[in-house]
Amino acid sequence: MGGKGPQSGTPTVFPSPDLHSFFGFMPGNRLPDPVRSDRTKGSPRRGSLREVRQGVWEIRWEEKHDPESGKRVRRRRRVEGNRTKADRVLTAELKRVDADEPAERRDLTLGQWLDDWLRIWCHGVSERTRHSYRGAIRSYVPEGLRRRRLAALSPSELQRLLNDMSDRGLSPRTVQMTRTVLRAAVGRAVKLGYVRRNVVALTEAPQIVKKEMRYLTPEQTRRFIAAAVSDRWTALWVLLVTTGLRPGEALGLKWGDLDGEKLRVQRALVRVPGSGWSLAEPKNKKGRTVTLPAVAQRPLRRLQAEERLRLGAAYSDQGFMFATASGQPLDATNLKKKHFKPLLERAGLPAIRLYDLRHTAASLLLANGEHPKVVQEMLGHFSITLTMDTYSHVMPDMQEQSAARLDVLLGGRSRSSSK
Repeated sequence: MGGKGPQSGTPTVFPSPDLHSFFGFMPGNRLPDPVRSDRTKGSPRRGSLREVRQGVWEIRWEEKHDPESGKRVRRRRRVEGNRTKADRVLTAELKRVDADEPAERRDLTLGQWLDDWLRIWCHGVSERTRHSYRGAIRSYVPEGLRRRRLAALSPSELQRLLNDMSDRGLSPRTVQMTRTVLRAAVGRAVKLGYVRRNVVALTEAPQIVKKEMRYLTPEQTRRFIAAAVSDRWTALWVLLVTTGLRPGEALGLKWGDLDGEKLRVQRALVRVPGSGWSLAEPKNKKGRTVTLPAVAQRPLRRLQAEERLRLGAAYSDQGFMFATASGQPLDATNLKKKHFKPLLERAGLPAIRLYDLRHTAASLLLANGEHPKVVQEMLGHFSITLTMDTYSHVMPDMQEQSAARLDVLLGGRSRSSSK
């Protein structure tokens, strides 16, 4: 479009206007909603937008591929606001597609994602851990929250969930466990690009007050061992209180793990309600070798001799040290109820957990001057820091013993003789 100017006589050239911006400022004038596409034959569609009602726009575009199926999928999304905002959102989505970044799963609910997370992304954890995750979700995440879209979750509604759990009297450990499960699940969704931020990380759970550790004193331990002599599972009780094995590790032992005074700890017995028993790696994911004191070796040898006499046609020998009359591994719950608690009562000892025999072994060794590094390796802790933090209650006695030894080394006399 050109012509002669009225005065200059030179051609006047009008630039091609942006028709949308030009007509957009004129009330009552609208152009048809365009397809934002330079599509040619064989090229992918870029995207489109349309106004579905006043102030609400629907944008559409195609993904390069779906993260799970690997197929090209069409996406749509509604944006509230003016056309400029909708166009900006569409442009951002198209840039994300060009950069091959994953799309948000805006239609995905929290419940759907938790189910997918448990089924797909918890495959590497133990069945017992997966069972505890599933129990926390089923028991403490209400159905109304499960129906909420994952991308629409807010920190405040999740914080209200945690607050409500505390108000109902649930323990801080239970509240924190639920938060940990939700944080891990939503964190995985963030990594996959399904949501842009982990809203669970913005919440707070109550602090867990560390309970006072329960363990037997040296005199109580002697009474425990003396009372255990008349029990069927003498070897198990003595083994636990002298080596500090976890109960699951002890129940997973096989006779092939015993080599003289050396005992290889390379598996743990795990029981999941409804799934029976299975064998898993120790908690630190690697095995260890423990040297048995003589007091633990003797009852083990007697047990092994008795087992050989007991073997018969009905005995299914699977090699377990501690097994039922039919050769199956022991059930810790039945063991505690029928044997451990009655044993404590006969010995006149306080009611402690089976796991507290582990604490007893570690506390006695450290209080007796054993090096913390040796205790750490015997217990199978990840680090010596964990050992020192867990058994800090024996540190004062260790410091006094260390000071006494230093007095003897440097001064040639004990601390008691200097008083």
